[in-house]
Amino acid sequence: MIEKKYSVVSSQVEFPEGVVLKNSTGLLFDRSMLGGLCPEVARAVSGDLVATVFPDRRCVSLFSESRWNELRQILKKVPHNTLEQRTLRRLALGFETYIPRSEPMVLTVTLQSYAGLTGNDLLVVHSSDCMEFWAKDKL
Repeated sequence: MIEKKYSVVSSQVEFPEGVVLKNSTGLLFDRSMLGGLCPEVARAVSGDLVATVFPDRRCVSLFSESRWNELRQILKKVPHNTLEQRTLRRLALGFETYIPRSEPMVLTVTLQSYAGLTGNDLLVVHSSDCMEFWAKDKL
């Protein structure tokens, strides 16, 4: 799945007045800065996104809204028979966060905490299906 890795720092917010503060609502990303990493990431962050997590991966997975809708339908059909099945559904659907292209790209504190992201030493990993944000020490 791993094609390329990039380091990104995003733990502070700079306001138009020049004030820089620690971001306490989550990690704020500049889409144009992320888009400058490579053309594939630029295409991914230019549209509506959905962020979520999965039980076997300590990262934040980002999907285009259309791809997520396909996966969401599959996840809704996963049976509830085993603990693993219930955990998969609970995490993937429970952490589901829409990030419209017209809004700032913020990974909420819950997503940030699950993946152990600090905003420093962040890796962006992308494939043809999704993009993932990993803490360097967790990949």
